Amino acid sequence: MPRIFVFATAITFFLLFSPQVFADSEIVINEFYALGGSENPDWVELYNMTDSKVDIEGWQIKDETESNKIILGGYVCSHSFRKFTFSNRLNNGGDKIRLFKSGSDQTVDELTYFSQSMPTHIQGQSTGRSPDGSGSWIVLSTPTPSDDTSCDQPTPTPTPTPTPSPSPSPTQTSSTAKSPSPSPISTKSPSPTPKPSPKVLAEKDSQSSTPSAQQETPSPSPSPSAENSSPKFKVAGLLSGTGLALIGVSFALYLWYSKRLPKNENP
Repeated sequence: MPRIFVFATAITFFLLFSPQVFADSEIVINEFYALGGSENPDWVELYNMTDSKVDIEGWQIKDETESNKIILGGYVCSHSFRKFTFSNRLNNGGDKIRLFKSGSDQTVDELTYFSQSMPTHIQGQSTGRSPDGSGSWIVLSTPTPSDDTSCDQPTPTPTPTPTPSPSPSPTQTSSTAKSPSPSPISTKSPSPTPKPSPKVLAEKDSQSSTPSAQQETPSPSPSPSAENSSPKFKVAGLLSGTGLALIGVSFALYLWYSKRLPKNENP
């Protein structure tokens, strides 16, 4: 009977005061430093014991009180670590470090440091599990905190490849992208004024030879070239008439002189 009592007391003491690693824990407190100063504040390292990343958004780390706490965020990668600074709020004489899930009072992991069940470190050292995630604690003369934030990046969602639509032919593209080009006729310079046909000129020449053409009836000229040539014809006709008149007068004087010459020789 006394042996059973001693055995039960030992088990109770172990459960109450030994560092705990819960069977269903995904994340455990793996290493810590509680003697921080202004240049090297207190910190707590967490370890993910699972094969997948764990979302710790809204999780909390507290000491023995409820007011002294920090709010966590992000992820802890599979079999990797996250380090969180506690801003020199851990008691240098010994205290508790407790880990809670978001919105829950259930303790995920808990330890009592600087106690008989936990090795005590000094400044420049830390206390941690060896190996990582196990139930054995040792003093680390060289602290080994790690902060892996690679899992905080969201997994990129594959962008669906758009189905290419048939491209319009170059002719269709040019006709839709540009305004309709004017037809060749509209883009050319104005065509010259058509010249009157020979038939029309002949008809006008015949009309000018008739007696009615002698009357000064103005008629529209077909083109500026005809108007410019009419004064030339008038001058030529005037000169021709004057020349013929001079020839006629000269011939008449010659005949008159020929007739008068014999009469003067025979008195």
